[in-house]
Amino acid sequence: MKKCIYFAAIYLLSVMCLCTNAKKAEAYSKDELVEQVKKKTTDKVDQVYCTDYDYDGRQEAFIITVKSEDDQTLWFSSDQEVKKIATSVIWVDKAAQGICQVSPKQKIFVAEGSGGGSGSWSYCCYVKNGRVVLVKRAGEWLAHCSGKNFTIYQSAFDAMYDGFDKFYLGHTWKEYYLRWTGTRFVEYEGRTISRKKLEGYKGASKYLRQAEKLGYRIGKIFYRKNGIINVNASKKHKKGGDIDYENFTLNVKGKKVSLRICNKKGKNILERSSYSGIYKAKGFPRGCIIPDMMLEKKN
Repeated sequence: MKKCIYFAAIYLLSVMCLCTNAKKAEAYSKDELVEQVKKKTTDKVDQVYCTDYDYDGRQEAFIITVKSEDDQTLWFSSDQEVKKIATSVIWVDKAAQGICQVSPKQKIFVAEGSGGGSGSWSYCCYVKNGRVVLVKRAGEWLAHCSGKNFTIYQSAFDAMYDGFDKFYLGHTWKEYYLRWTGTRFVEYEGRTISRKKLEGYKGASKYLRQAEKLGYRIGKIFYRKNGIINVNASKKHKKGGDIDYENFTLNVKGKKVSLRICNKKGKNILERSSYSGIYKAKGFPRGCIIPDMMLEKKN
């Protein structure tokens, strides 16, 4: 009789464990993930980006809640954790941000943040074992191109040089190029090449002449391994010593180059291709540019 009671108890415990594990392994629905965040805040749920980011068979969600026009919060919700990531002005350029498929087994989330001024920073997160990881370096205006390739638009004050006061001014946002490794971004850094080397590509001489006809002098030229060439150009004013800085970008395909256009309405090569300012070999900033005050230290 005692043996029967003992085995019955063991069986009951086994069933209870199986039920508990089954419940724990059950994937949360989108509504359940949102409900978890609603329990943490009285702010209005505005946007939900729900998918299986780490391909573990369970959905996770990045959720933006709104307190006011200049006060939004980015949350992460999964069956493993509910976490407040950051609070600032937060928005998503749905054409190039949000859920980004970077490989057959990984998706990442990208949004933009700002303190309300002219500058901004990118929030980029990936999921590991159901938990969120905020990427420390994601630049400014991070945009997904395809696969592992991204661009950023880093700001600088270099549109012109004031010869009288002897300083640079004019806010610019130049396009630089990144590759996702699975846990971080690395830049396609520029390597200086000569004008002669550039002219070895079919079509390059034509673009150089077009810029020079506008009165610009060709400056440093950078080649990048993703098949991009950035060409700097400058024009010195006849009086005062002021200098205007422009640039144009070429796509490399085999032994040919073509103009990379950023403004289809432009009337000449610089209006069509220039972001203004001076391209450098590296545009990706060092360290984390997200202000610490915007990040949540405790959840």
